[in-house]
Amino acid sequence: MAVIPNNKIEPVVSLFKTRGVNFYHACQYKDFKTYLEIGGVPSRNLMELRGFPYTTFKTDEHDKSNDVWRKVFGNLSDFGFSFAKARRKENTAPIPNPYGPILLIFKPEAFYEASDVAICLRSAGGRDFNREAESLSSADEIDRIFQHPIDEAPNEFAKANIKFSKQLKKDFDDPQATSPEVSFTVENEKISFRHLDKIRVDPYIVNGKKLKEKIENLKQTYLLNAPIWERRYSEGRQEIQQ
Repeated sequence: MAVIPNNKIEPVVSLFKTRGVNFYHACQYKDFKTYLEIGGVPSRNLMELRGFPYTTFKTDEHDKSNDVWRKVFGNLSDFGFSFAKARRKENTAPIPNPYGPILLIFKPEAFYEASDVAICLRSAGGRDFNREAESLSSADEIDRIFQHPIDEAPNEFAKANIKFSKQLKKDFDDPQATSPEVSFTVENEKISFRHLDKIRVDPYIVNGKKLKEKIENLKQTYLLNAPIWERRYSEGRQEIQQ
């Protein structure tokens, strides 16, 4: 296994476009304001160096020791979907996206901005994580993380469905596999908003004002070119979330 260099990213982007897969990055309101100041989704190292506010994670020290503090991270699926639609994932009860209520959804062309890409089967914040050794190294390997072969998926949406942890562990013979995570090496340590497709916002109300309205105001101030959608919930889920 090895990270995927820029000159081998094209087959990965092509695979994701065929499957309807996007790059997802969720964040808190504080972080989103920092991203707008920086002009893209940054590494945590870049936010720290520039002195911008950001949400600290308990894995921050692991990220530094695992040599991924300068990477830009995201996922290949919407972590808030299962809670919103009340769909259980294996034997666990779904929760709102733990990374935040603001979901930035990028087209797969965003991968072109990276000098290399790693798609690993667990979080980089895990113990003894090795990005180079744990990364899937080709589009063919990455294609194995999905539930259905492209031509056997029951519908277009199902083409993007990723296997649950139990199946990933079995298929990749990897007891540590949980959920695919993407990390980019980028020269300026940020993925620009050039390929931002849309923003999905959880319907929180903060001090009597919808979070979506606050994001709309920031979008206008920073001339961000992406539609903003408010997440829809199954009956009863929004009350739990609020």
